[in-house]
Order: sequence, then structure tokens, then C-alpha cells
Amino acid sequence: TSSKPPRGHLPPPAFFFLALNKNTAAIDELMKLTAKNTNFLKS
Repeated sequence: TSSKPPRGHLPPPAFFFLALNKNTAAIDELMKLTAKNTNFLKS
């Protein structure tokens, strides 16, 4: 549900990197949760 810019329009680099950092943090959290769940299932 992220608002995408119109086709052909590039967002400012700062905005792009900010979004990228947010996504990376979210993915990192997801990986941590997945690892926890995997360890829980293994034990």
C-alpha cells in the first residue's frame, strides 16, 4: 500500500535512500522473527 510516484518520475535520492533504509530495517526485523520461529520449531 505504498504510494508509488507516477511512471517516469524518479523520487529524490534522499527519499529513495530513506525508503530503502526503512525497508532494510523491516526486512532485518522479519529475518530476526523468522530465525526465532525456526529455532523454536527446531527445539
